[in-house]
Amino acid sequence: MCSICSSDCVVDYKCNGTWLTVDQKCMKIDCGNSRTGTSQQSYNEWKQPLNILLPGLILAAGISATKLIRAFKAVNITWISESTYYKSVNSNAYPAVFQLWKDEKKDIIKTMTTRRQPLIIGGDMRADTPGHCAKFGTYSFLELNINKIISTQLLQSNEVGNSNAMEKQGFIRCLEDLQQYDLRPHTVITDRHLQIAKYIREEQNDIVHHYDIWHLTKG
Repeated sequence: MCSICSSDCVVDYKCNGTWLTVDQKCMKIDCGNSRTGTSQQSYNEWKQPLNILLPGLILAAGISATKLIRAFKAVNITWISESTYYKSVNSNAYPAVFQLWKDEKKDIIKTMTTRRQPLIIGGDMRADTPGHCAKFGTYSFLELNINKIISTQLLQSNEVGNSNAMEKQGFIRCLEDLQQYDLRPHTVITDRHLQIAKYIREEQNDIVHHYDIWHLTKG
């Protein structure tokens, strides 16, 4: 119904992901009243903000996008497609995360170089699956004095031979990453990984190596 003359109106709905546009036009010729409403408020150049923000929120929460989209379809909630979700996180969320990590790492490295205290590093790897059949793993160095990650390396099992070799190679890459900033660990604390222990003993014998007490008590 027209808000001016109370005549019947033609209403057109358009959906683009989470963005809903409703166009209303009065059917009375001498009135010609029309108006457009949207489901979201635009922010400068962000004409459809939820289509950009929601994929990033889902990624940060660790939710399965496939399952969530399937659930939305089951209850007839309009949302972006799965392919659009991955395009959004690849073009928006991932670059933002990478840039945030680069800025944070830059500040941490600056703090470590000006602090001039011995580095005490805790190192361990996290794999995508338990056991000895992992395909991907991330090895990280935690500086225990400031309790912050100072290096992390992503590995794939087929680039280092097998899943068992990923942990040692991740440790080596983290060391090399620190060396480019002229940082050298004084003490390293790891689990009882035999290959890492041998590598430190034979090739990095100036580094003090300790086993993590949690892994010792667990074993």
